[in-house]
Amino acid sequence: MKKIYSLLALFCREINLPGHKIAHKIKKSFSRVEQIIFYILFFVLVTSTVVLLFCINQAFLVKVPKEGGFIIEGVVGVPQTINPVTTNPFTSPEVDNGLVALIYSGLLKATPTGTLIPDLAKDYTISEDGLVYTFTLKDNLSWHDDEPITSDDVSFTIQKAQDPKIDSKYKANWVGTTVTTPDKKTVIFTLSEPYSPFLQNTTIGILPKHLWKNVSSDTFEHNRLNTIPIGSGPYKISKIKKHGDDTIEYYDLIAFENYAMGKPYIKKIRVQFFTDESVLLEAYKKGGVTNTNSIPPKTAEDLAKDYPYQLARLPRVFGVFFNQNEAKIFADKTVREALNLTVNKKEIIDEIFYGFATEIDGPIPPGALGFMAHTEETPLTLTTDERLEGARKLLKDSGWSPNEEGVLTKKTTDGVQTLKFSISTTQTSELFAVAYKLKESWEKLGAKVDMKFFETTNDLKDHAIRQRKYDILLFGEIIGRDSDPFAFWHSSGRLDPGLNVALYTNIAVDKALELARATTSTEARIKQYEIVQKEIAKDIPAVFIYSPKFIYFTRNNIMKLYLHTLNTPSERFLNVHEWFIETEQIWKIFARDKEIL
Repeated sequence: MKKIYSLLALFCREINLPGHKIAHKIKKSFSRVEQIIFYILFFVLVTSTVVLLFCINQAFLVKVPKEGGFIIEGVVGVPQTINPVTTNPFTSPEVDNGLVALIYSGLLKATPTGTLIPDLAKDYTISEDGLVYTFTLKDNLSWHDDEPITSDDVSFTIQKAQDPKIDSKYKANWVGTTVTTPDKKTVIFTLSEPYSPFLQNTTIGILPKHLWKNVSSDTFEHNRLNTIPIGSGPYKISKIKKHGDDTIEYYDLIAFENYAMGKPYIKKIRVQFFTDESVLLEAYKKGGVTNTNSIPPKTAEDLAKDYPYQLARLPRVFGVFFNQNEAKIFADKTVREALNLTVNKKEIIDEIFYGFATEIDGPIPPGALGFMAHTEETPLTLTTDERLEGARKLLKDSGWSPNEEGVLTKKTTDGVQTLKFSISTTQTSELFAVAYKLKESWEKLGAKVDMKFFETTNDLKDHAIRQRKYDILLFGEIIGRDSDPFAFWHSSGRLDPGLNVALYTNIAVDKALELARATTSTEARIKQYEIVQKEIAKDIPAVFIYSPKFIYFTRNNIMKLYLHTLNTPSERFLNVHEWFIETEQIWKIFARDKEIL
């Protein structure tokens, strides 16, 4: 009772009451029973008050992202050219592309769902005729070295992309485009003709003119700034660690305080480089790497049993393209139809890609603008035997029959045709396996199939594609979310340097592709792409087989990591500034600039 008396006196003193007098009066005037009741009620009051204050506090608290956390991104290879002008996200090494995505920023950037939003740009307008695009830069933009960003930097970057002495992979994007800068915050692009996907071009990373202006075109691709880049993206380089042979072991990147879209939550990203997939895989399993996408399908299938991962669409088209100029048998539509029918695409996806791919039957893949599901007349559920039986009947009805060796032949006015051809492709493990799967299927049909493998994609381009020297080309085309299949299917691209590798000609398709490019209406473009897909499905200039999936393994519990449809693997970083690992609770009134979870 003395302790309670002392506590009451202390409480009264803390709230500025004459505690010892009150406590003394209670002790003097109350009976012992009354004192006990009073003290019980007193503690109930104090406890209730504390609980009430706690509940009020909890009611006003909200969970929000907190700055902090650390990611180790593992990739195979070493950086060579971390430069948005010379690095192409579709053809350059993934090592360079990933770093460009983290270090540089453009006027616009895509969201994980493909919508283009302002990055360095505050806003933009498009003229009614679709020829003039006017951009206004945000206020107080700066480079990683704290120098201000102006419209001159944008103009300088585009000039470098257009420079004939620089091997820019974006040169074609800027043909016929002029750039003017009436003031430090305004950039005006004037096109020679309407081009609906033009806004996608403005996602190119911008270079700091004050650092690059004295670099000649001849030395542009080999300047040291390509390996110690300074940009304006969400992360900037804080440390470069090298091996004894001077090759780079890793880059440490830290969140850029003045990033145009807000400082990233994750404090640090280490990009670690590995010599091959096996070394990277071992590091990932041991926790030395937290994130990676450099894993082949078979390994990914095993890894997925024990580690978390995310999947995304890669809008690419892989298939075989018929060259009727080299192999006259492909001028016969029945032959193309039979070869197409024979291919069991689901079997290829299950056995070679372990499910990490999507079956396709047209030139626009899932996730790309205008995609049409199942444009072929052939049911998707046919078994391999049913496909083979149907293909044999097609050829038999068209006059094809087996010779003494079991190879199909057909008598024509020009002589005897033999169902014999070669497949040209690269030696990458997946394409190698697909090629042999096709060979197996078509030889069961009665064809004689030879294989021509090229060591690299560049070898294939130099010795087969550019010269159009192949019977069948097993190849991949990168369509992207904002589809523009013009380069692959318009008749103007039939010869080098065009990309119409099927040497396809169709007046209706040409017209639809031209109209799709000229309009700024998404609905109008989709309508034209429907025409393209239906016409190509009727003509069968190619066998469309699969579209790969992007696999991203993460050990950290990264929140707000959204993968939907990626033009390239480097686009996994599209919203990296929104990723977070740690959280905290604050009063709602103080969470105005933060996302409430």
